[in-house]
Amino acid sequence: MWQQESRVQEMVDLAVSFSEKTFDYDSARELTTYLETDPNADNSSLGHVTLKSDFSQLTWKGLSMERVSEPEIHLRELQGIIGTIDLKYVVSEMKDGKAAAYYDVIESFTMKLGAQRIYMMNYDRRADQILRGSSAYSGDRIQLGVSDAEDLQSMQDEAGEIPCLCGKPGASGFMIQKKKRAQRYLRSARARMIRGSIMIPTESRF
Repeated sequence: MWQQESRVQEMVDLAVSFSEKTFDYDSARELTTYLETDPNADNSSLGHVTLKSDFSQLTWKGLSMERVSEPEIHLRELQGIIGTIDLKYVVSEMKDGKAAAYYDVIESFTMKLGAQRIYMMNYDRRADQILRGSSAYSGDRIQLGVSDAEDLQSMQDEAGEIPCLCGKPGASGFMIQKKKRAQRYLRSARARMIRGSIMIPTESRF
C-alpha cells in the first residue's frame, strides 16, 4: 500500500511540474520530449491543447498568463499501473501589469508507471474564458473568448420566450440586433452557466 501511494505521488508531482512549466517558455523546453506534434492538429485556439499540439500552443502562444488559484488535484482513475490526474485552476491573462481576462482551466494527465520512470500517455488541457459583463462586447458583437467549444447551438429558455445561443467561450463572436437587451440580460443573469454553457439572448437568425 505504501509503495502504491508513493508511486501515485510521483504521478501527482509530474502533473504539477508539467503544468507549472507551461507558463515559462524556457522551462517548458523540457516538455518537448512528451510532445507528439501533429502538423494536422488544430492549433487555432488555446481552448483545447493536447500532446499533438505544437510547442506554442502548449506555452499559451506567448501570452503572459499567471495562475491565480492553487490547483485542485484530483486522482480521477487508477487501474493497475495506469492513472489519470486532473488539475483545476484559474489563470489570468496579464496586460500592462493588469489582469485583462480570466480563464477556468482543466488539465488531465494519463500516465503509466514504469520500472524506472513514468510515461505520459495522454495530456488534455481545456480553457474557458470567464465572461465579465461589458468586457464581452466589441461594438455590436459579443465575443465569447477562448474555449474548447467547436460550435454554437440555438435554443430557448424553458418558457420559450428568450431565443439564445448556447456555446462555451471560444466560439466566434456573433451579431446582436438588440444589443441593449442582451446587455441587460448579461448583467441580470451574469452570463449564467447552463450545463457549462453560456446562455445569451439574440434576435439574429443563423
